[in-house]
Amino acid sequence: MGVSLITSTSNTAVKNAAALKTKKFRDEQGVIAVEGLKMLREAILASVKIRSIFVLEEIYEAETDLLGSAGADNIYIINQAVAEKISDWKTPQGIITIADKPSGDFEKLMRVKDAFVVVLDGVADPGNIGTIIRTSEAAAVSAVITTKGTADCFQPKALRASMGSVFRIPVFENYEKCDIIYNMKKNGFTVVSTSLEGNCIARDFEIQNKTAVVFGNEGAGISKEFVENSDMLVKLPMAGRVESLNVAVSAGIVMYELNRSKIQNIGR
Repeated sequence: MGVSLITSTSNTAVKNAAALKTKKFRDEQGVIAVEGLKMLREAILASVKIRSIFVLEEIYEAETDLLGSAGADNIYIINQAVAEKISDWKTPQGIITIADKPSGDFEKLMRVKDAFVVVLDGVADPGNIGTIIRTSEAAAVSAVITTKGTADCFQPKALRASMGSVFRIPVFENYEKCDIIYNMKKNGFTVVSTSLEGNCIARDFEIQNKTAVVFGNEGAGISKEFVENSDMLVKLPMAGRVESLNVAVSAGIVMYELNRSKIQNIGR
């Protein structure tokens, strides 16, 4: 682990870190950037490979033990100007961690006998995606899969909303809809889609063995490919004049309803 001082925003390491705000550069480098002490702690606990840490001097001095436990290849002590260059926040947190992008084994997931999978079909808001990932961990979901056209799960806003869950629950991005459907059918999954036209109320259905539940775009809903290939369409009853719920809210309710038998035994 090397520790060095950087005070120039023109430094190559700083420019590369700032470029990680774009998905293309993150994908090319195979890394993500997370901000704040909590996210660093979550990355360490998840044994994520940490490439580098950019940290203000006062935080470095206060968190020497934590930073030493991170196993980072490089630690850069920076000033406020550099922090603002790298940060995606309006008010920088003063510590930015560059870590390997989490990955998982899709084929292994398909073989899990009691897998409960969430599929996000065109969900556009990164904050909704991060919240769904966080809720998925709490609801004992096995993995999250996204279709092409869904927002980036590793975008800074999504990472913040996930509160570290993105390090612990497998996320598989940018799959073709037909490939997801084919793999689900091939591997014996029951495919459940959420729809206002659903013929089953979510609380009346409980997952059996392998299940995939699909949540759609905030405005357009689920694409017809999933609707036509679903084994069941479920809906949430709503009072008043409310026509629909925020996708992250409805996803949380549906996940808990469908997986309630497993969740209610947690902690007993």
